[in-house]
Amino acid sequence: MIPNLVLTQSTIATNQEYFYAIGTLLAATVNITLNFYFIPAYGTEGAVYGTIATEAFLMIYIGSGVILNQRRKKIS
Repeated sequence: MIPNLVLTQSTIATNQEYFYAIGTLLAATVNITLNFYFIPAYGTEGAVYGTIATEAFLMIYIGSGVILNQRRKKIS
């Protein structure tokens, strides 16, 4: 969760609030969907798995966006 905190702050610092908002919306959708399937099957462990998968998704999404934004700035 700490990498996501750092990535969140970097999106805000680089004026990517819209990108962060979209990522948060997508992550919430992923979390709700995974919880819908995992909780009935695995109970509280299913909620844990869903949350970990959601955090991983958010880290990859925001991390790739921050990296792509930095590369675009270097090119231009």
